[in-house]
Amino acid sequence: NYDTDLLELAGYEVGGVFTESQFTFQEDTGAAPYKFLATLDTLDTTYAKDVFITLQFKVKDKAADKDTTVSLEMLEVVNKDSQVNVEKGTAMALAVDNTAPQVEGIKDGGTYSGDTTVTVKEAHLTSVTVNGKEVQLTDGKFVLYPADGKQTVVLTDACGHTTTLTVTVKPAPTPDEIVDNIISAISPASGDGGSQWLVAVLALSLLG
Repeated sequence: NYDTDLLELAGYEVGGVFTESQFTFQEDTGAAPYKFLATLDTLDTTYAKDVFITLQFKVKDKAADKDTTVSLEMLEVVNKDSQVNVEKGTAMALAVDNTAPQVEGIKDGGTYSGDTTVTVKEAHLTSVTVNGKEVQLTDGKFVLYPADGKQTVVLTDACGHTTTLTVTVKPAPTPDEIVDNIISAISPASGDGGSQWLVAVLALSLLG
């Protein structure tokens, strides 16, 4: 069985257990579940441990992003007197992913102050590097710490899509620097010392 919205059956190859002439295939390869029948003259000494059949799927051109599976729904043995053990196959997980990893908390070319938390939006992420060094995520997040110069973040998913962002993270300002910035921003240009003292007191009150 397979998701016909995402996949199309492109073909098949017969493996080592049965020959091509011993197969009857469903004519409509676009319908799911896809059914086929393999026959032998006798099943007494046959154990299908070798390659049985290889189905070849193609992702449709307009397939949306989605996680899905290709699964073997049923194996049936017919015209046999005694029980024959047939092992079901395991569902194979796969995903259609046309989208590069997305992030929240930073933007390419941005400048940030202090430890900056970055949230990654990618279900099939394989790696995140900062200046070439791999970082580990916790609950889908990691932290960019202040550093000299720019930092390049590269995110890669299982399909090979990459997202690259270059940012600057500066140290967070000290309380004294915050006061100086406030005074510079709102103090009168006349240089009135009393007004500047009042501004400083107000700034310290805000910090307190």
